[in-house]
Amino acid sequence: MKLSPFVACAALILGGCNSENNVKLTGSLVGLKNHNVVLEQVTTAGSLFVDSVRTDKNGAFAFKFKTQKNEPEFYNLVANSQHVPLIISPGENIEFRAGGNISKDYEIKGSPDSERIKELNTIIAKAIDRIDSMKVIFNATEDFEEKKNLTTEFIKTSVKLKQSYSTFIVENSNSMAALYALYQVM
Repeated sequence: MKLSPFVACAALILGGCNSENNVKLTGSLVGLKNHNVVLEQVTTAGSLFVDSVRTDKNGAFAFKFKTQKNEPEFYNLVANSQHVPLIISPGENIEFRAGGNISKDYEIKGSPDSERIKELNTIIAKAIDRIDSMKVIFNATEDFEEKKNLTTEFIKTSVKLKQSYSTFIVENSNSMAALYALYQVM
């Protein structure tokens, strides 16, 4: 059967549209050789399994998949019982590198919204680490004045974190990263 040039061109054009939804996510997890890595899509109904792969002897892995929609969507990269939130847009070629605490010590390139989430999570992690340090000192001391100073510092740190959230949301209001930040506050 011979296809007309019109049908052949239409098939090429329609087939080309689908390739725009292709996503490539490659990465490496330092110290995690032959380890399972899972990609989940996060929806309002919960997490949906997308795919899983095993890292090679160097901790490298790769996912290739098509997004369901032609817009950014929420995902989790799960390895070693740790979740890394991602916002993946159709056509992205993402590079991910992590070592140690995967959910904190990672680098991501090729996904601007996921890079914004990393920025926000770094701000949150620093504030939490500071608050945890103050808690330890607070619980270890019996000095009333030191406890009073720590309480003041705790309040300042909490206010600064809330201001950072607000600034992040305003500066990223055209990104789904702002929506992610709003859910972290709630």
